[in-house]
Amino acid sequence: MNTDASDTRRLRRAALLIVGLATAALLLWALSPGGDRLIAARNAEQMVGAVAPDFQLKTIDGKQISLRDQPRYVYVLDFWTISCPPCHSLAPELQSIHKKYGFHGVRVVGVNLADSSAAIKKYMENNGYTYIQTTDRGAVANAYGIFATPTVVVIDRKGIVREVMIGLASGWESRHDSIVKTVAGEK
Repeated sequence: MNTDASDTRRLRRAALLIVGLATAALLLWALSPGGDRLIAARNAEQMVGAVAPDFQLKTIDGKQISLRDQPRYVYVLDFWTISCPPCHSLAPELQSIHKKYGFHGVRVVGVNLADSSAAIKKYMENNGYTYIQTTDRGAVANAYGIFATPTVVVIDRKGIVREVMIGLASGWESRHDSIVKTVAGEK
C-alpha cells in the first residue's frame, strides 16, 4: 500500500514536471526573436487602429506586391479559399469595389490560403473577376491573426488597419462599401 502511494506521488511529480517544461517551452517560443508570432497571437479584430504588418505576396501572375513598397494605396485584403462558400458570395462585392474605387488608389487583393495559382486563375476567369490574386501559405495570414475565411482587412493610405470583417454578417455589403468609400476619400 505504501508502494502505491509513492508511485502515485512520482507520477504526479512527473506529470507536473512535463506540464511545467511544456509551458516554459511555449513561453520561450512565443517570446523569442522573430516577433511575428506575437502579432499572430493577436485577434484580427484587435488590429483595428494598429499599424498593419508588412506583407510580401506573389501574385498568380508572378509579380511581387508589398505594403511597404507601395504606400499611399488603400488595401482591401480578402483572405479566402475556393472551397469556402461565403467567399464566393463576397467576390462580386470585391469586384465591384475594384471597379468603383480602383482609380482612386484602392487595391483589392485576394489572399488565397489553400489553392494553386492555376486553380485561382481558372476560378477568376470563369467568374469574370479581375482584381489582384495572390497565394499565401500562412505567413501573412498569421501576421494578421486570420482564423477564418472570408476575412477582409482594410488598410488606409498611412498603413493603419481601419476595418476587419470576419465572415458575412447581416448588412456586410453596405458596411464594406461604406468603409472603403470613407478610407478611399481620405488623403
